[in-house]
Amino acid sequence: MDIVILAAQILGDKISTGGDRVFVEMARRWCVYHRVTVICPEEVVDGLRPELPATLLPLPRYPLTHSRVALNRVYLVPLVYLMRCLAALACLRRCRGDVLVLSGDFFCDVIPAVIRRGRFRLLVANVFHINESLFRRKANPALNTLVSFLLQKVSLWLIRRRAGLVLLLNHQVAGRLKDMGFAQERLRVVGAGLDVKAIERVSPIPGRAYDAVFFGRFNPTKGCFDLPAIWKAVTDQIPGARLGIIGAGNDPWRRRAQQDLKDLGIDPCVEFLGFLPYEEAYGILKASSVLIAPSYEEGWGITICEAFACGIPVVAYDLPVYDEVFPLVLHTAPLGDRETFGKRVVELLRDRETAACLARAGRAWVARYDWEALARREIDLFEEAMQSSPSAGETP
Repeated sequence: MDIVILAAQILGDKISTGGDRVFVEMARRWCVYHRVTVICPEEVVDGLRPELPATLLPLPRYPLTHSRVALNRVYLVPLVYLMRCLAALACLRRCRGDVLVLSGDFFCDVIPAVIRRGRFRLLVANVFHINESLFRRKANPALNTLVSFLLQKVSLWLIRRRAGLVLLLNHQVAGRLKDMGFAQERLRVVGAGLDVKAIERVSPIPGRAYDAVFFGRFNPTKGCFDLPAIWKAVTDQIPGARLGIIGAGNDPWRRRAQQDLKDLGIDPCVEFLGFLPYEEAYGILKASSVLIAPSYEEGWGITICEAFACGIPVVAYDLPVYDEVFPLVLHTAPLGDRETFGKRVVELLRDRETAACLARAGRAWVARYDWEALARREIDLFEEAMQSSPSAGETP
């Protein structure tokens, strides 16, 4: 099978989001039995090459397509993505195959794919979550929320008309897409995965233990601006408790969080570790006590899954999706209640028996999630969709 993956949305030279992680894990496994081409920004090619034995096709250099234009200026992201639409169109002109996979519902992936749809037997889209409107989405800056909401509306309209298969992380998104008019037979909830064996091979890193770790993209929707207040609530009860922050993010957002920590007088208790290779991150998690995940929205929760596989409990805001993905194994606080969140962390740091019980339950639960099984299932879904309709996804 000839599979082309379009990932024009990546910003930076690292794979730092859960959605991008999904396509990398799938591509790595598909490459064993199929011909895989990945179209992606030039700056991420060097980082992907050691991981993927796929053909990597970099987007051509057009004005304003490089990530550095928008990394610390989020208001310029739509402009960068617009130029990447043109670059992706040029790449797709050189490609033909059985399946074109969109690594997300970003308009810089969707629009070029729809235009070049005829060069492939099947168009597959991944939709990870539904962006809320300006009045309902919490934590995210207003301009970001408005723009992402409107652009996703356009992307979803095009996906509904042209995609033959839509892959989803959870049933909540499936329900909302059905309400938008998506054909139920084209929606498949597949979730995400985990490489348990790879995590088991990693040992705790001596001298890198923290009372708690934040592991993920440093972004407002991931709760990055809640961290100072949460950790203040923790250190009020456990003076000197240490927090390690793993993950890449926007420089202004990081500086704002650092200033908030300084204003609260707890900046010596918090260490910004930046983006780390996954093996090093797992080693730190295994040496630490708790993962804190104050996300305001999630499609699934890969880092939570990885923390459980590392053998530590997780404190998170109470999001509906967790009832489906991690039922009864999280220690939760009401959404946005930073004081209660801090108290939940303190409870686990003081009650080691409860912490160990939650960690064991979480580890047993996430053992069912597996990247290998997911990769095989998605290939089966591609074949099924192509057999059912040679031009799957064509909607008048």
